[in-house]
Amino acid sequence: MIVYYNKEGQRWLYSFESNDIVGVKDPDGSEKIFVFTEPNTEPVKALRFDTEGYEGSTPIGLAWWSDNDDTLTLQHSGGVRQQLGEETYMRVVNRTGATIPNGCATGFYGVNGDQLVEVTPYIADGTMPQLYVIGIATEEIADGGVGRVTVWGRVRDLDTTAWAEATYCTSALTRQEN
Repeated sequence: MIVYYNKEGQRWLYSFESNDIVGVKDPDGSEKIFVFTEPNTEPVKALRFDTEGYEGSTPIGLAWWSDNDDTLTLQHSGGVRQQLGEETYMRVVNRTGATIPNGCATGFYGVNGDQLVEVTPYIADGTMPQLYVIGIATEEIADGGVGRVTVWGRVRDLDTTAWAEATYCTSALTRQEN
């Protein structure tokens, strides 16, 4: 069984018997969002995404093709969009007593019972070991909140105007000119 919603939020149900690629065309030509809801649904051999991109609403869990990034994009909570295969995140918890802002360099602070790494803003002045660098917060993480840190990949929507072009961070998160 496939459940999908078009742009107007209308719900459509389709069922199929084979493992073939499913291509459902709506008579009005509207966009489709498929949601697989049946636990006993037969496996699908392949999914085809529209490679012209997607500009509609982006509920958590939605995946679509990004023509700008030439890869699939997955919508997470907190407004975070992950370009699959091009970014790696770590889910972390902030117990510092203050909000960690989007774009802040983070470092290891500890572990706890909720099985998440605790992070703190990383200070690159030699007081914290370089080994403790985790990555860049890819969203604002409130005190006591869980969020994502980009370990590898691109962090968007950061104001970098104070840095010269071709500035990058080393493993110690010190500014370098290239």
